[in-house]
Amino acid sequence: MSLKYTIRLYELVEDSSIESLGGGEITSYGGSCPNVGDTIARYDVLAEAFKFYNVQRRMFIDSADSDEGWAIIVRATAASSLMLNVTDEWLDETKFWRDVEDQERQEKHDEAARTPGTLEYFTWQAEERAKHRPLFGLNGREMDVLRYMVKHPRRKLIDQIPRAGLKTMEKLSAIGVVINGGTSSKGEQEWSITKEGRAELKRFEKWDNWGK
Repeated sequence: MSLKYTIRLYELVEDSSIESLGGGEITSYGGSCPNVGDTIARYDVLAEAFKFYNVQRRMFIDSADSDEGWAIIVRATAASSLMLNVTDEWLDETKFWRDVEDQERQEKHDEAARTPGTLEYFTWQAEERAKHRPLFGLNGREMDVLRYMVKHPRRKLIDQIPRAGLKTMEKLSAIGVVINGGTSSKGEQEWSITKEGRAELKRFEKWDNWGK
């Protein structure tokens, strides 16, 4: 309940006492105050169904505290087939037109996303670029090592790979982008780039060169 509620509903119960059903501003009731003879259908979230109330009386409360409004006295009534049909049709129409609005909104967004210079375009570009973001956060030197190993697969020794060192290769091996492939005829460790390493390089190149 809020002091902004200019319409408040009160349900008549068996002992002639009343229980508050809440209410709302007049805009919540289609812009007009419910009148005697009207039926109010309220959706009960817990019951996942409508409950129906017939308006028995309405009273305007002229309060000295500037919280004046209408008190609507209602009585619960059993749902008839007509009432259920009307509420079902209302929900179906609401869903239909909401889907139409959502589709139109999506079409406008998609059109704007294809138009360079719009906020939607920059947002879409950022989202698309993010799909190719590298996974391992390698620095430029480490990416250079992977790039060289792809271009020169036969050069497997650390001394043959520019900017590579034992600590660098051990780090790259630990995350699975290179592998220790055994030793050379001279007993030196040989290194090879893995499938994941090639994939990481491909992601980085696409991410780094996006929009260029």
